Amino acid sequence: MPVPTSQNGFTANDRSKVSSRLIPGTQVRLTVRTGPAGDLLLEVASLFDRLVQDIDNARGALDDWGYAERPIRGSTTTSNHASGTAIDLNATRWALGKPASVNLNPGQIAMVRRIVAATGGVIRWGGDYSGRADPMHFEVNNGRTEAPVKHGDPAKL
Repeated sequence: MPVPTSQNGFTANDRSKVSSRLIPGTQVRLTVRTGPAGDLLLEVASLFDRLVQDIDNARGALDDWGYAERPIRGSTTTSNHASGTAIDLNATRWALGKPASVNLNPGQIAMVRRIVAATGGVIRWGGDYSGRADPMHFEVNNGRTEAPVKHGDPAKL
């Protein structure tokens, strides 16, 4: 039986590949892939929290999400969440399909793009999708594998 993979090519639906970890500088835990892919997603989440929008102030809601065994919404393709290589931040504040400008000002949008650019193309942001916008969403880009999740230094922003 073939091993399931997520849309970006990582093995999926395997809880042994993920772990619940604290986003640096917050009280928020996300379940992400263990290793470089998850490390980078947590760093992006930490920078988003510090430089763009607070993720601790959920008013009691658990609205920051990582690992989930499911398809992409409206599709049969396995979601990158199912491999622990995607996260959603402040998810309850975002309506799927709405532009980032609903919740972020132009300066915040520019900072999100700087954070993503600093990953050297490893992370992509759902706010820049050409189809249905998903500004809460960050994921490891297609075609990356376990070994080459090398990146720039987002911490220098």
